[in-house]
Order: sequence, then C-alpha cells, then structure tokens
Amino acid sequence: MHIQFSEIKLIELFIDVDDLLKSFKAYQQSRQVGQPRQPTRVPELSESEVCTILAAYHLSGYKCFEYYYREVIQKSYLSYFPKAPSYERFLVLVSRSYKLMWLWSLHCCLKSLKDRFVYH
Repeated sequence: MHIQFSEIKLIELFIDVDDLLKSFKAYQQSRQVGQPRQPTRVPELSESEVCTILAAYHLSGYKCFEYYYREVIQKSYLSYFPKAPSYERFLVLVSRSYKLMWLWSLHCCLKSLKDRFVYH
C-alpha cells in the first residue's frame, strides 16, 4: 500500500525541513571566517524542497524512487513543486543536499527519543 501525504502533512514536512535549514545556515554563518562562496547557478528547487521530496519518499512506502519521482512528484504533487526538474537533474540536486538530509534525520531521531523518554 502506497501512502501519499495529505496537503497539510506535506506542508508541515517542508516547514520542519526549511526551519532546520535556516537554523543550520545561521549557525554556519556565525562560525564562518571570510566571505562565503556564492553559487554561479541557482537550482530550480531549494535544498528544503529536495529534502522534503526525499523525506516524503522514505515515509511513503514506495520501493522505487524513480517511479515515485516521475509519478507522484511530477504528476500528483506538481502544484507543490512546479519547477521540479527531470529525474536525472534531481539526482544531481540530491548530491548537494546530503548534509541537510543527514541533519534532518538526526533531528527527527532526537525528537523521537525525546518524546519517548521525557515524561510529562
């Protein structure tokens, strides 16, 4: 059985990932020496959008990411990701988002542990 996120869950997931990215970038800037290198080309999808797509896939139950991307993201969720690139281009964007995905998964793990072991 394949699960598609409701509109609200997809938006909540994006907000969670985007807030984490903003906090991470603010932390990086506070620790940075010198001017940051500016990208020469801005991707169509933000890092937060890329990570939201990846996280939604992992939570969806689909077994083939290529099928998920082509059928769900580029068709069903096109209104949420109107600038979604081709599958091949998306894979390049994924390679740029590993840090954020790792950080988000760690964040979720810690949040889950906190909820499990903190008694109210």
